Amino acid sequence: MPYRLEVVTAFLSEHAGLCQAFQRRLSKSSPPSDPFFVKTMSDPSSALNQRLDTGSAYLFHGTNPSSAMSILKSGFHLERAGLTTGKMFGRGIYLCECSSKADEYARDSRTAFPGLRALLVCRAYVGNVHVVTDAGDRASFAAAHHFDCVCGDRETKVQTYREFVFFDESQVVPEFAVIYRRQHDANKVPAQMRTVATGTNGRSWQILGDDGWVNVSDKVNAELTYAKSA
Repeated sequence: MPYRLEVVTAFLSEHAGLCQAFQRRLSKSSPPSDPFFVKTMSDPSSALNQRLDTGSAYLFHGTNPSSAMSILKSGFHLERAGLTTGKMFGRGIYLCECSSKADEYARDSRTAFPGLRALLVCRAYVGNVHVVTDAGDRASFAAAHHFDCVCGDRETKVQTYREFVFFDESQVVPEFAVIYRRQHDANKVPAQMRTVATGTNGRSWQILGDDGWVNVSDKVNAELTYAKSA
């Protein structure tokens, strides 16, 4: 694992259409009955967090630089959700409160921007949260019971991370795209956090064919990633 992420450049988007859709979504929402603590809100007095509406938080999304810039320009699209990383809790927009978790999903663009990855910092309406610890499609349940998002609490289940899944595009506004590279130094990674990677290059599952190792299709990659995480 990298011992740090080195920022190369960053972009800010103030997309009027996405912001207006976000405000319309907020106007239709009931205030959270029990405000949900998100780790990025540990310092609510910070200048960034003071920009937020009640029930909202900043969360991370890992991807490649090309996709990050596309999402920054036009927002997330649910029809593309889960194509490369699976959909452990249903088809939705997956965000997380820890940049190290988002970095697991980030990747380079293979041909463009070699060695660079991207994190999107998103304004998200968390609202009333349905917390689950086991894999499964939760979209219908969340909608039927008026939850605004699902929190997949794998931190409690297997001591990893919590992920937040949104089923309404208007709840998430990508505001910042951070382009970065990983810095590796095994001597600077705590011993208890070191693991030996096996079976995949971290971006795509592969199979051994007549011409050597090749990546599986995006659909197969998503299913294998989901099966491994379940």
